[in-house]
Amino acid sequence: MAAAVIRWSLRNRAVVILLTLLTTVGGLVAATSLNQELFPDISFPDVFIVTVDPAASPAAVDRDVSKPISDSLSGLAGLSHVTTTSNESVSTVLVQFNVGTKIRDDQDLVAQALSRVTLPQGIARPTVQTFSFSDLPSITYTLAATDGNLERVTREARDIIVPALKGASGAAAVKVSGGAEKRVLVTVDPARLASHGVALSQVTQALSSYQVELPAGEVQDSGKSIPVEVSSALTSVDNIKQLVISSGSATSSAAGPPGVGGTRPGAGTTAGPQPPVPATGAAGTPGVRLEDIASVGIADTTTSGISRTDGSPSLSIDVIKSSDGNAVTLSNDARSRVDRLRLDSHDRLSVVADTADGVKSSLSGLLEEGLIGAVLAILVIFMFLGSVRATLVTAVSLPTSVLVALLGTRLLGYSLNVMTLAGLTIAIGRVVDDAIVVLENSFSQLQRGLAPREAALVGASEVASPVLSTSLTTVAVFLPIAFIGGIVGQFFEPFAITVAISLLASLVVSLTIVPVLISMFLGRVGAGHEPKEPLPRVMGPYRSTLRWSLARRRNK
Repeated sequence: MAAAVIRWSLRNRAVVILLTLLTTVGGLVAATSLNQELFPDISFPDVFIVTVDPAASPAAVDRDVSKPISDSLSGLAGLSHVTTTSNESVSTVLVQFNVGTKIRDDQDLVAQALSRVTLPQGIARPTVQTFSFSDLPSITYTLAATDGNLERVTREARDIIVPALKGASGAAAVKVSGGAEKRVLVTVDPARLASHGVALSQVTQALSSYQVELPAGEVQDSGKSIPVEVSSALTSVDNIKQLVISSGSATSSAAGPPGVGGTRPGAGTTAGPQPPVPATGAAGTPGVRLEDIASVGIADTTTSGISRTDGSPSLSIDVIKSSDGNAVTLSNDARSRVDRLRLDSHDRLSVVADTADGVKSSLSGLLEEGLIGAVLAILVIFMFLGSVRATLVTAVSLPTSVLVALLGTRLLGYSLNVMTLAGLTIAIGRVVDDAIVVLENSFSQLQRGLAPREAALVGASEVASPVLSTSLTTVAVFLPIAFIGGIVGQFFEPFAITVAISLLASLVVSLTIVPVLISMFLGRVGAGHEPKEPLPRVMGPYRSTLRWSLARRRNK
C-alpha cells in the first residue's frame, strides 16, 4: 500500500507539488483565521437558577422558592442531581445533568420546567445561568480615582468606557463591578403610618405599581396593526414624594392602571410620566402622599467591599468575549478604543488581566521552539549528510506538517488555545523523524549510483513499513485521549486531535512530498565518489570522523 502511494507520487510529481502548494496556502489562511483564546470553550453540564425573594428568611426562601423549583425539575431528561441553597433573600438551585448532554438543550428543559412553577407574589422571576470558559473575562480593566472621587469614575465608566468597549470586535458583554452609586432611600415613620391608617404593604404596592409596562390594545395605521403599551416610571425624588397612597390603593391623575403616565405605541416614543396629584380614597377622604408618612432622599448605595488600585479607590471593568470571538483581535480593538477615550485627568485606567497576553506568549513560544527545532534538525542533517539540497528537502516537512495540522484544527472547529498549542509543540519534535528516515535511506541509494527517481522509490519503499508503524503507534498513544469523556476529555480533546493530525501529516509528507523532492533536487552520487557538496568547514575535528563514516557506509 505504502509503496503504491510512493510510486503514484513519483509518477505524478506535478500533482503532488500542486496539492502541497494548495495545502500550504490553506494552512496559512487557517493560521490567520483561527480563533485565539486562552482555554478551549468547554461548557459544564450545570444550570444555575437564581431567584431573589426580598427580605425573606432562609426558611421562607426554602419553603416558597427552592422547594417548588426543585420539585418542578424532577424527571427531566438527562438529569443527574438537583442541589438547592437557600440564603437570606436568595435561592440558588444547581441542576446537574449527565456529561454528554448539550447545554443549550439542558437550559431549554429547565426554562420549560420553570414556566410551570407558580411562585408567591413579590418574588422576582428566576434567572437561568450556565458556565463555560467563554464566560470568564477576556480583559479586566481597573479605573482608579487618584483624587478619591469614586462617584465620578463610576459615571465615567458607565457613560464613556462601557459604550466604547461594547463595540469592540468579539465583545459579548461589558460588566462594571464596584464603584459608588446613589439610591433613593425611603424611610417610613411607623407613627405617621399608623396615624394615617396606611399599611406598609400599601406603600410597597404603590411604589412597585408605578414601574410598569402594560398592554393597552392596538392602533390601526395604514392597514398595519401597531401594539400600544402604557408605561409609568418615577423619574425624580419629587415624583416619589408626591406619590399618593390612599387607604385602599395607590391612585394617579391618569385614567387606567395605577401609575400610567403616558402611552407608547409600538416602537415610538413614550410620554413622560406625570407627577401624581392629590387624590381621594374610596370613601372620598383625601389621599395620603408618601412624604406625609416617610422621608425620601438620595443616599449612597450600601457597599459590601472596597477596591483600591495602587492606593486609590477604584472599580473594575470586565470585557466578556463571545463564544466565537478572537481574544487577540478583541484585545487589540479594545486597547485602541480605550486609547482614543478622553478621561478625567485624575482617573487612571489600567489593564490588570488580558488573556490575549497568554495566547500571544504561547504563540511566540511555539514559533521560537519551532524555529529552534527546525534549525537544530537542519544542522544535524547537514552534519551527517553533508548535502545542502538534502537538508532543505527534509526542512520542507516541518512547516508543511504544522500547516496541515492548523488546517485540520480549523476545519474541525477548534480554536488556537493552550491545548492546541501544546499539541503542536509536542508534534514539532516528531514530525521531521519520518522525513529524515526516508531521506537518509534514499540518499544512501544515491551514493550507490542509482538515479534520483529510482533512489527515491527504493529508499522510501524500503523504510515505508517502519515509518508507517512508528507513526501509527504514536497516533494510537495520543488519539484515545480525545475519547476519555467528561470535562477532562473535553479539555484534552483539542490537544490529542492536534497531535494526531500533525503526526499523520508528517507520515503523508514523508511518503509523498519528500520522495518527489528527492527525485527532483538531488543528483546522482556515483560509488566511490564524494558527495557533490563538501562537508562544512565549521565541523572542525569531526570532519575526518564523518568522512570515515560516509566512506564506510558506501563500501558496504
